[in-house]
Amino acid sequence: MCGISGFNWCDKTLIKQMNKTIKHRGPDGDGFFLDDNLSLGHVRLSILDLSPKGKQPMKNNERDIVITFNGEIYNFLEIKKILQKKGYSFTSKTDTEVILYAYEEWGAKCVEKFNGMWAFCIYDSSKKKLFLSRDKMGKKPLYYYLDKDKFIFCSEIKGILEHEIKRTLNKSQLATYLTYHFTPGTDTLIKNIKKVPASHNLIFDLETKKIKLEKYWDVKEDIKYMDFGKAKEKLDELLNDAVKKRLISDVPVGSFLSGGLDSSLVTALYSKYYDKEMHTFCVGFDDEVENELKYAQIVSDHLGTTHHEFIVDGEMFSKRFDEMIWHYDDPMAEAGFIPNYFISEYAKKHVSVVLAGEGGDEVFAGYEWYGLLRYTNMMSKTPFNYFKPLFSNLAKILPPSKILKGIELLANGGDYGKSNCIILSYFTENEIKKLMAYKVDFDKVIESTNKHTGTFSSPLNQLQYIDQKVLLAECFNMKADKSTLAFGLEERCPLQDCRIVEFSYQIPPDFKLKGKTEKYILKEVGKKYLPAEIIQRKKRGYGVPFDYWVNKFMKDEVVETLNNSVLAKNKLINKNVVDSYIQTMDKNLYYCKRPFGLFVLEKYLDLYDIEMD
Repeated sequence: MCGISGFNWCDKTLIKQMNKTIKHRGPDGDGFFLDDNLSLGHVRLSILDLSPKGKQPMKNNERDIVITFNGEIYNFLEIKKILQKKGYSFTSKTDTEVILYAYEEWGAKCVEKFNGMWAFCIYDSSKKKLFLSRDKMGKKPLYYYLDKDKFIFCSEIKGILEHEIKRTLNKSQLATYLTYHFTPGTDTLIKNIKKVPASHNLIFDLETKKIKLEKYWDVKEDIKYMDFGKAKEKLDELLNDAVKKRLISDVPVGSFLSGGLDSSLVTALYSKYYDKEMHTFCVGFDDEVENELKYAQIVSDHLGTTHHEFIVDGEMFSKRFDEMIWHYDDPMAEAGFIPNYFISEYAKKHVSVVLAGEGGDEVFAGYEWYGLLRYTNMMSKTPFNYFKPLFSNLAKILPPSKILKGIELLANGGDYGKSNCIILSYFTENEIKKLMAYKVDFDKVIESTNKHTGTFSSPLNQLQYIDQKVLLAECFNMKADKSTLAFGLEERCPLQDCRIVEFSYQIPPDFKLKGKTEKYILKEVGKKYLPAEIIQRKKRGYGVPFDYWVNKFMKDEVVETLNNSVLAKNKLINKNVVDSYIQTMDKNLYYCKRPFGLFVLEKYLDLYDIEMD
């Protein structure tokens, strides 16, 4: 795992400064490439071929193609054999060199052959073009800036901000961020800085200064009503191979282990194939909340791993909050960043690569809101109190009225994009319009979810598809990338293997959500590898004692910041509405998250010195 950067003119000092700014992503080395109309940078986290032969940017034998690459191509050995048969010779043992020659052989179509996570830029000097690509599931971030004839890209926004560009708030994304507490879609909160979407290539023509975005991969619903036993056998095979491929490394590999189904199953398969000391890592919290620790210990004892526990408390969170905001890069008021951040720092003391279960809920229907689909036909004649116990975890972060609205939308026409927005959001349409001090087009706010509604015969597949494109790619994967690489730690997620994701759209939906059982087929596979206590335990859901920490350790700072809100002073939000949120922030988690999302944004604007429009 690494960090990449570049721009379309030659400046050695500036490219070295960009490398320095994202050095945390690649603490093991750095390099740059200069041409008359180009500068490329790279910071290296050495995982494969630790020798100088793995140094980047890397050139092909003819020295007319150059790459700077962040990520891992898990099937690079298979692709390498194909290329060797075609006459290509290799000087390193890296997947980077395989990408170079795959591009030389197949051009832009090379990415269709890759199974992995990546963000890279290839400079094709003969064609005078830059070829940038982001992986299929959006595991790796890739930001770019385009203004007139100036093109800049980087793994993190902070690298782009090393340039003398105007740091202006992108007002069009303000309501979107406040609704979701992250910024889905291609725009960021800074004008002219955008994201390459997951499963897309970007081609920049160095002569015309024009860009072209192209989607190169997507899932297709192709439900095959196969026998459940055969489907389970196929999934078992895919899971084993996905984990095995993610153990290829020249440095120690560990596993995040929460004690939940996803991380436990990944860890079980890790123990099956890893022949060195197995390290597992679990994060716990103070006494204000039930911990996952006992379940992680059960799995560790079952598998015989060297297990590490790390306890996070609210004081640690509050003291290091500013540095976490700096690493957020594109702000997220996502509480899962907190345990990820601290356990990553701890894990780095023992390993440089960790496996994780991220993606299991989105791929195999693990969220409670998928269960809403079971009740749409009952809505008109059933009191809501009937449903409430069925969504005990969801009710911790959403008021009943929002859950009810989500069901009603699905029952009355299947507006999946809008219902998904309601479930994921912290403000209703009326609430966000009251909060904003200018007219808001709510259709624009939910565009990032509605544009991912397609022709799915299964409502379950449709909701999962939106979550994979929005929640997973632009929130959870970004959280994971930035919290781990803040400490030079690489996270690999077998459950997001593209073959497994494609398989999820080929099996009958009730293999995933069977009655009241979420992730049914994954649990059935897990029975082969895990104790019954882990398979049968109820999904715990939200675990971070976030509202308790904020109200006990940070409330004074939150109140002071919002009382002096830059957004309110610039007439972008209504101060009286913000005051009402402050008054109720100790009510529960949902009401705490509202002012906290504003607080995160205010801190971000100050830390990154963002000007108002």
